[in-house]
Amino acid sequence: RGDRQTDRQTERKSQAGSALSARSPMWGSRFLITSTGALYIKDVQNEDGLYNYRCITRHRYTGETRQSNSARLFVSDPANSAPSILDGFDHRKAMAGQRVELPCKALGHPEPDYRWLKDNMPLELSGRFQKTVTGLLIENTRPSDSGSYVCEVSNRYGTAKVIGRLYVKQPLKATISPRKVKSSVGSQVSLSCSVTGSEDQELSWYRNGEILNPGKNVRITGINHENLIMDHMVKSDGGAYQCFVRKDKLSAQDYVQVVLEDGTPKIISAFSEKVVSPAEPVSLMCNVKGTPLPTITWTLDDDPILKGGSHRISQMITSEGNVVSYLNISSSQVRDGGVYRCTANNSAGVVLYQARINVRGPASIRPMKNITAIAGRDTYIHCRVIGYPYYSIKWYKNSNLLPFNHRQVAFENNGTLKLSDVQKEVDEGEYTCNVLVQPQLSTSQSVHVTVKVPPFIQPFEFPRFSIGQRVFIPCVVVSGDLPITITWQKDGRPIPASLGVTIDNIDFTSSLRISNLSLMHNGNYTCIARNEAAAVEHQSQLIVRVPPKFVVQPRDQDGIYGKAVILNCSAEGYPVPTIVWKFSKGAGVPQFQPIALNGRIQVLSNGSLLIKHVVEEDSGYYLCKVSNDVGADVSKSMYLTVKIPAMITSYPNTTLATQGQKKEMSCAAHGEKPIIVRWEKEDRIINPEMARYLVSTKEVGEEVISTLQILPTVREDSGFFSCHAINSYGEDRGIIQLTVQEPPDPPEIEIKDVKARTITLRWTMGFDGNSPITGYDIECKNKSDSWDSAQRTKDVSPQLNSATIIDIHPSSTYSIRMYAKNRIGKSEPSNELSITADEAAPDGPPQEVHLEPISSQSIRVTWKAPKKHLQNGIIRGYQIGYREYSTGGNFQFNIISIDTTGDSEIYTLDNLNKFTQYGLVVQACNRAGTGPSSQEIITTTLEDVPSYPPENVQAIATSPESISISWSTLSKEALNGILQGFRVIYWANLMDGELGEIKNVTTTQPSLELDGLEKYTNYSIQVLAFTRAGDGVRSEQIFTRTKEDVPGPPAGVKAAAASASMVFVSWLPPLKLNGIIRKYTVFCSHPYPTVSCEFEASPDSFSYRIPNLSRNRQYSVWVVAVTSAGRGNSSEIITVEPLAKAPARILTFSGTVTTPWMKDIALPCKAVGDPSPAVKWMKDSTSDIPGWDYLVTVDGRRSVFSNGSFVIRTVKAEDSGYYSCIANNNWGSDEIILNLQVQVPPDQPRLTVSKTTSSSITLSWLPGDNGGSSIRGNKQHPLSCIPSKNTRTSDTLSKQQQTLRMHIDIPRAQLLIEERDTMETIDDRSTVLLTDADFGEAAKQKSLTVTHTVHYQSVSQATGPLVDVSDARPGTNPTTRRNAKAGPTARNRYASQWTLNRPHPTISAHTLTTDWRLPTPRAAGSMDKESDSYSVSPSQDTDRARSSMVSTESASSTYEELARAYEHAKMEEQLRHAKFTITECFISDTSSEQLTAGTNEYTDSLTSSTPSESGICRFTASPPKPQDGGRVMNMAVPKAHRPGEKRNQSESPRSPDGREGDPTMLSEGERSYQGASAWALVSLSYPK
Repeated sequence: RGDRQTDRQTERKSQAGSALSARSPMWGSRFLITSTGALYIKDVQNEDGLYNYRCITRHRYTGETRQSNSARLFVSDPANSAPSILDGFDHRKAMAGQRVELPCKALGHPEPDYRWLKDNMPLELSGRFQKTVTGLLIENTRPSDSGSYVCEVSNRYGTAKVIGRLYVKQPLKATISPRKVKSSVGSQVSLSCSVTGSEDQELSWYRNGEILNPGKNVRITGINHENLIMDHMVKSDGGAYQCFVRKDKLSAQDYVQVVLEDGTPKIISAFSEKVVSPAEPVSLMCNVKGTPLPTITWTLDDDPILKGGSHRISQMITSEGNVVSYLNISSSQVRDGGVYRCTANNSAGVVLYQARINVRGPASIRPMKNITAIAGRDTYIHCRVIGYPYYSIKWYKNSNLLPFNHRQVAFENNGTLKLSDVQKEVDEGEYTCNVLVQPQLSTSQSVHVTVKVPPFIQPFEFPRFSIGQRVFIPCVVVSGDLPITITWQKDGRPIPASLGVTIDNIDFTSSLRISNLSLMHNGNYTCIARNEAAAVEHQSQLIVRVPPKFVVQPRDQDGIYGKAVILNCSAEGYPVPTIVWKFSKGAGVPQFQPIALNGRIQVLSNGSLLIKHVVEEDSGYYLCKVSNDVGADVSKSMYLTVKIPAMITSYPNTTLATQGQKKEMSCAAHGEKPIIVRWEKEDRIINPEMARYLVSTKEVGEEVISTLQILPTVREDSGFFSCHAINSYGEDRGIIQLTVQEPPDPPEIEIKDVKARTITLRWTMGFDGNSPITGYDIECKNKSDSWDSAQRTKDVSPQLNSATIIDIHPSSTYSIRMYAKNRIGKSEPSNELSITADEAAPDGPPQEVHLEPISSQSIRVTWKAPKKHLQNGIIRGYQIGYREYSTGGNFQFNIISIDTTGDSEIYTLDNLNKFTQYGLVVQACNRAGTGPSSQEIITTTLEDVPSYPPENVQAIATSPESISISWSTLSKEALNGILQGFRVIYWANLMDGELGEIKNVTTTQPSLELDGLEKYTNYSIQVLAFTRAGDGVRSEQIFTRTKEDVPGPPAGVKAAAASASMVFVSWLPPLKLNGIIRKYTVFCSHPYPTVSCEFEASPDSFSYRIPNLSRNRQYSVWVVAVTSAGRGNSSEIITVEPLAKAPARILTFSGTVTTPWMKDIALPCKAVGDPSPAVKWMKDSTSDIPGWDYLVTVDGRRSVFSNGSFVIRTVKAEDSGYYSCIANNNWGSDEIILNLQVQVPPDQPRLTVSKTTSSSITLSWLPGDNGGSSIRGNKQHPLSCIPSKNTRTSDTLSKQQQTLRMHIDIPRAQLLIEERDTMETIDDRSTVLLTDADFGEAAKQKSLTVTHTVHYQSVSQATGPLVDVSDARPGTNPTTRRNAKAGPTARNRYASQWTLNRPHPTISAHTLTTDWRLPTPRAAGSMDKESDSYSVSPSQDTDRARSSMVSTESASSTYEELARAYEHAKMEEQLRHAKFTITECFISDTSSEQLTAGTNEYTDSLTSSTPSESGICRFTASPPKPQDGGRVMNMAVPKAHRPGEKRNQSESPRSPDGREGDPTMLSEGERSYQGASAWALVSLSYPK
């Protein structure tokens, strides 16, 4: 049993005759009819062998059905076997777009697997390719699907293959191009027919349904006649053109519509009749339209006009495609008069136009030629008159004025005479044209008209003739001028001599004689008569009739029952004869009756009779009768004998036997004798020599009975036996299913499902002993017990194949077996199974659950496993459920699953809400599930700083010196603890862009009044809340300006006489503006304090000219600034006197001018005096010797303007200095000094390590030189974080894949780098997350740099301003410097971008860290940024180091000076070979621990223990090695000073080469670094 497939079996017949088809209820379950007509039965059952199977086919069009012989299916037990192919294919053909199925089905056990390959490549089964039950289905085939297909079938016992080829052809398709054809009459049309789907096809062209053959105007070209070319198209050539393509049984066609427009020429415009004088030029024009372009010719009075002479003809084509022809006469003569005609001619037709041109002069008639007219037609006679004027034109015949009858028309205007339906007797003769030239003078000419009469044939017809008769047909021309020629044609061609036709011509008659008619004389005969007038013809058809005659006569023949037979009979004659068949049943005297034709009996086209399925009733006489109404009918009879093939008439379909008993089976056969009966057992012939089988045969009447005897029966006898009956005309067989019954085989059992307390079995029925199973017995016992104590379940329904055993104990092991029973007996026991029940979920909760809050967001949980007897298996893990326990908290537990680690467990809950009460339960888990929860325990997370800033922060200025602030308090969720108060941080945003001192005030109320503030100053304000855990998040900055007040006095005032009546006043703005200056008021008085004059100046003016003063009189002058609050205090009161000889004075004030570098700057110098003073500029020299000033250089970058200003373009650092402007005239001089400060980018900050822990490094930095401007934070300061080479081994690095966290503490100007196993909530504005992937792998031998960038916004960021760190020193605690102050020029502000670089360590070494760098020698090919870093290692002997510590302040000042000296001296080359001795080190926090001293030379390697903290080291620099002494350059010894001290420029004047004027200067190669022993944080980069 299994899958079976039988060819040509598409209907299953049972004993009741039921049919299986696509409409059967079983369709789609186990039965499938394949596309090739095979019946496929899936999952064959025993009952499938009880039926006979026949294949019935039905003709699609005729409805005729045919039935195959019967077949039986042999069903046997499945046996392990290699696959054998049941259905395959060699090749398949399909059209593109269709569906095709490639069959591949094999028989084998176990069920084989199928694998498809295309062109030796595995085929992806998806989309259009689908594997079906019977093979491979390809939807919507494409040409690319063509190829070789292999179906590989395999199971564990072997393989088989089906190899075939698929041919996918494109459907035959024809396409005509162009798709739209619109042309004109007379043009050429070309069509092309492209064919796809075939390379060798038959192609033909059709027009309007009629085939097109090559001809005069038709050409068909191309290899396959695919091109059609038609010339000189006429109107009738328009219509539908078809291209038909045929290939084998396929055909295709396409068509296009050819539209022909009327291209007949048309006269668009032309000349008109006119009168001209002799010698006058004449131009005639014809504008003609037509397709194709017409040809234009000219005639004059019907005579062609040739080029040359007095006529000139020209032609042109217009842009519209018209042809314009001109006829020009340069000097007309009388002979040029007459009727001019232009004729336009193309393949589509002809058009003409004419008009008369009259040339003045004596009238005359052109000579006329005689005319020949055809009787019955119309004739025109023209009288061509030249000269002008004339009076009339008249026609005469025989002196009679025409017209004198209705057939004559005279056109007097042009002299034409028309004769209609010309008659010879009346119209033949002489005609005279008479022209009246003057009233008494006429001229005339005559013309003779000859009339010719065309032939007329008396109509004739051929009578009815029969073959062999004689024919005589005359053709008589009853009228027409002689001589007449008469000829004959047959079917449009001359009559061939081979027909034996005689033609006799006498005068006007011709006769056609045929002495013996035959079929080849059939056709159309035409008599043609010709004379000088015309040619006429008459046609008649000759039909020769032939009586019927047999070509093939019927003869007696045999027909085999069930087969087809053809009774031959065919005849000939003309007309084609009709054949009728009649039938007389049986062998008696024939009594013929008409045969009723149906689907089984048909008359073929040649007259033969076809009987498709012969039956016994068809035996008898058949008569074939032929007739065509010509002569007598003919007929012939024959006898059909029906032979019966051997047929099995009776046999048992099924029969039963009991194993070991005797069994007999018989079958009866009928048919033509002799009949041979043969027995087979499943395609094996049973021979008499075979043991246990005996065959006997006997005849009973018309039947032959054969009996098979089996003794005794065994199991192998079960199956299909067949008896075959054979005679000379066919064979038949009967199939008998023998079933030998016995007790069943035991079932095969297996476990379907195992649970903690149930076991579900599933079994497969074995051999049932050919008797239905009546039930099953199931036995179950503990594995250690005997089967006698087993629990038994009897008589389980045979319809079931599974059962569940209940009430078992979890984790216990059981043995199970089964029996099968049928009517014959009970089977042996089945295979025995041993099964262990599954675990059950724990029945007890975890024990000793405890909670411990360890942070504001973490709780540590500890517990122990449940009691052992309640675990119900191995505890695999736990589930922790937790939830907020406070009011409004979530009632749903959050679940965390963890694996077990032992009897005691610990777990930390992270990322909890701060200062929140939580409830927690724990459950134990094993493979079976989760046990009960522990009792819920409550605890609260620790307090933390607030998470959010106060909201709705508002500030209002209440006075020039106070601001009122209010805000909303925080919610309980945002506080993360108990509120202790609020802190207000504020600072002034000064006018120069700098920031004032940062202050903060605390309060417990949500409002605060700030007083003692600067007037009219913009303040930045932030508010934060704080708990016992610390300060919370600051609010966003808000900006509020205090109210205006009256301004202070102007900072300075000058006055100078410009003439005897005019003075100039200049001033500086107030130092305290206290508001927006609205104007300045200038007062003068004489005497003081009486105000004699008052002037107002705009707020952006700082000088004023006071006119109309009295000469030699002293005036008091002062200036007052004014805001919206009123006038401020007056400036200093100065006196001035107008003078006629006013000495030179400068109104500009001395001071400092600051500008960024690379900008243009103008130094003002406004001078007055009488006469106008001259201005010159001086600049102090770089020498410290007083008086070394010099005139400024005027060049392309520097110039002095006419107003006295000195302009420097693109200022540089060297332009800084003191500039003096000197003005003088005859009466005096004046001078001011301007200090120009050029700001440049600042130096890098100096970094120190202030604190380290096991997971963090806290860094502090000192700002470098600010470049002349306070650092505003809009430059990026990179910071490199390089793990020390000796702080962690490679093994440690590889094991700890930790996350680096960089925290920049902006207010303290410190950097914190932390490493933690897990990241908690990342801090606000100053945190960046870095992973170990950013720092490279531990095993790399080459340094690599990975950069992460974090950018922090500038002043407006919510983190607040950076504290002034200009006073920060190495070794001091940063917390003590939090409130450090400095002057305005020392104020620093940063917006930092930090870059962390982590080159991987390659070798063990040491690092000194500093904020200044020493260059390292580079190996060939090394990269610029590659370097190794080394760390100073702490000594174990800290007592000796502690005794030699120096003060922090001293270390700081010396360090700064030393660093500056090194930087300015640029000693890279010398320091590369220098030797540093570490004398003392100490840790840079508040601790007083010191590090030991040591000596390091860059070429030596040191070994040391790993330091726990970095620190500050005292070192001494020694001279380079002797061999390198020549490479050391001159260098000034740095002089130590305190940070607060000012350097006196005159202290030590410098020489031009930059050396200090110290007489103890050292010689080259001998100097040591005196006084250079200091505390410094040093970083050295050494070569690899």
